[in-house]
Amino acid sequence: MESTGNASDLKVRVKEYMEQPGGPPPMHPPTGGTVKNVHNVVASLKPMVSRLMALEVMEQQVHDVDHQIKIFLSCFERLD
Repeated sequence: MESTGNASDLKVRVKEYMEQPGGPPPMHPPTGGTVKNVHNVVASLKPMVSRLMALEVMEQQVHDVDHQIKIFLSCFERLD
């Protein structure tokens, strides 16, 4: 099912789908995962970025940044 085009093309296509025998095709589920997954990605992004933007870095902070990056990437993988 084609989903690209300008506004007038899409309006015509939607009208054709709505009027076809048997009714319109089933709707596709949302892409990108659940709202909870999106929230987790955004929530894990802030602490990761704040730690990456630190002016001074000590050994313990390196491990903390590594941990925050892994949390973010895990959340992102679940979203993807």
